[in-house]
Amino acid sequence: MTTVVLRAPLRDLAGGQAEVEAEGTTVVEVLRSLGSARPALAGWILDERGRVREHLALFVNGERADAEAPVGPGDRIHVLPSISGGAGGARGEAGRASDRSGRAWGDADAVELLVGTRKGLVVLRGPRDGEMEVAARAFAGTPVEYAIRDRRTGPYPAPVT
Repeated sequence: MTTVVLRAPLRDLAGGQAEVEAEGTTVVEVLRSLGSARPALAGWILDERGRVREHLALFVNGERADAEAPVGPGDRIHVLPSISGGAGGARGEAGRASDRSGRAWGDADAVELLVGTRKGLVVLRGPRDGEMEVAARAFAGTPVEYAIRDRRTGPYPAPVT
């Protein structure tokens, strides 16, 4: 059997269980089996057509995976619901994000590092090979496992536990 690891709020729908066993040879088969065994989860992971909902991120044994990825006994599928929000940078010239010094982040020498911690998300910025500064914090008091910055819109979407 494959282990499915669920985070809140999906964990709550599974009766508070963070890890649930299910059968299948692909991620989507395992998730279908899970939905059949746990009716409260039906519709929350797979849509009405049996496809994984867009707001979910799937990982198999720690690697990003799609619905058709093969799985077997002993594998672990992490199902992470996404949330949106977070910290947007200040806008400098031409609408580009910038730090407190006015340095635009889109320049070739710019570096931005997103650090997920047990206490939230910390955004560090600075010149390449230079000193970095804390540019933003988000999700205070909430563990952050993964984070990305959408350069088109500026927010930091992050699945959190």
